[in-house]
Amino acid sequence: MPFLSFLGGVVAFVAIIAFRSVWSGYVLSVLWGWFIAPMFHLPQLSVVAAIGLMVIVSYLTWHVDMDKPPTKDSWGDKFGKDICVAVMKPLFMLSFGWVVHFFM
Repeated sequence: MPFLSFLGGVVAFVAIIAFRSVWSGYVLSVLWGWFIAPMFHLPQLSVVAAIGLMVIVSYLTWHVDMDKPPTKDSWGDKFGKDICVAVMKPLFMLSFGWVVHFFM
């Protein structure tokens, strides 16, 4: 049974990465269409292109905070926090951008 639990964790991890990528890519493509495309006369950004752009920017800017002490959270707690961040951060940015784009 430990193997099935581990396998379930791996499948859940891959699923949240896929969901987060698509959701964040969608939000980036919408924000791009509201702000970047009209301002710089650029074409719209597809969701797939937005995901690729996020991968490149993340690769170039990723860092590890070595000063942060390790937490003693369980895997379930960490997974729950990751899901919350994966949903809420893009949702907040999309909501804020939606309001701001009316002032352009």
